[in-house]
Amino acid sequence: MQIIGIALKKGEYEGRPYNKVRLHCKGTFDDLGNAVGEQVEMYSLNYEDCENLFQHCEGNLQSLIGTEIEVTYNRYGRPQKAIILD
Repeated sequence: MQIIGIALKKGEYEGRPYNKVRLHCKGTFDDLGNAVGEQVEMYSLNYEDCENLFQHCEGNLQSLIGTEIEVTYNRYGRPQKAIILD
């Protein structure tokens, strides 16, 4: 998946603080059925789980646009971590 946009979301919900990173990515469709073009997905991750992304860009989020990543999932199928592919 390639990062095409990044949104940082920080606040409080029902009295609990949150700090999320939303990665907007594009890639190819998994199946070859009735799909053409590019698939776009949004991944919402905890800020702490994206530390390797922020170390890579040294605070300049714009430099992550176009970066290829792999998203890993937890046992419940939720995005868990984003890893930069070299």
